[in-house]
Amino acid sequence: MYSGKKSTAVTVIYDALDLIHEKEKNDPIAVLEQALKNSTPLLEVKARRVGGATYQVPVEVDANADAHWRSAG
Repeated sequence: MYSGKKSTAVTVIYDALDLIHEKEKNDPIAVLEQALKNSTPLLEVKARRVGGATYQVPVEVDANADAHWRSAG
């Protein structure tokens, strides 16, 4: 949330977790963790220069860099 609206952000998160618990009948934290895992990228592109041209080459994201994507925000 912008402008320091922490209480609003907490309310939104807890309401979302309650809604997940009602609909899924599962642990909402586990559902949230799985959603974050599903949203992390599997590939990233790196620039490779061949001759005078620059190509975008897809490269797999390793497990250690995966933690970077989850903590970025």
